[in-house]
Amino acid sequence: MISGDIFVDDGGYIEGQHVVDADFSDVDGDALRVLDSTFTGCSFSGATWNRAHLSDATFTRCTMLGWTLHDSGMQDVTFEECRIGGLTAAGAAVQRVRIIGGKIDFLNLRDAKLRNVTFDGCVIGELDCTGAQLRDVTFTDTRIGSLVMKDAKCTAVDVRGAQLAAVTNYEGLRGATMRLDQFIDLAPELARVLGITLA
Repeated sequence: MISGDIFVDDGGYIEGQHVVDADFSDVDGDALRVLDSTFTGCSFSGATWNRAHLSDATFTRCTMLGWTLHDSGMQDVTFEECRIGGLTAAGAAVQRVRIIGGKIDFLNLRDAKLRNVTFDGCVIGELDCTGAQLRDVTFTDTRIGSLVMKDAKCTAVDVRGAQLAAVTNYEGLRGATMRLDQFIDLAPELARVLGITLA
């Protein structure tokens, strides 16, 4: 038993469960497989689920302060109105994932592979995409305090729906679509990086 009445079978699966107000804090769920399940009002703070696989899962109004998902896989997963103080999914394979609403202090997607990912109505303090591969990623009505794109690669990435306060390593946005006013807002910092004097 992992938490409350939540059981994991002998193969390391949570499957077909509707979990409400469960506490997964500090739980070691390495290589855990979560299939066709929903989680509402649960806490994952301090949990370590490296090399886990999440498929057809929905997380609603959950708390995630320091949840680690290194080298994990996510497919057809939705995070809705969650409080994410810090989520580390470095090296993860993320496909058909939606993050809807909620507040994210820090999201670590270093070296992750993202495909068909949507950020909709989010407030993000820092989004670190260092070394990540982003394909068909869309931001809608989302505020980002700091976007780190060092060595990132973008294909069909649309940031027109994002408010970008600061971007680090602009070259990582090559291939992305941006509004003209966004570019103008970022021009002074871009000029500074390139050593251009604006007069």
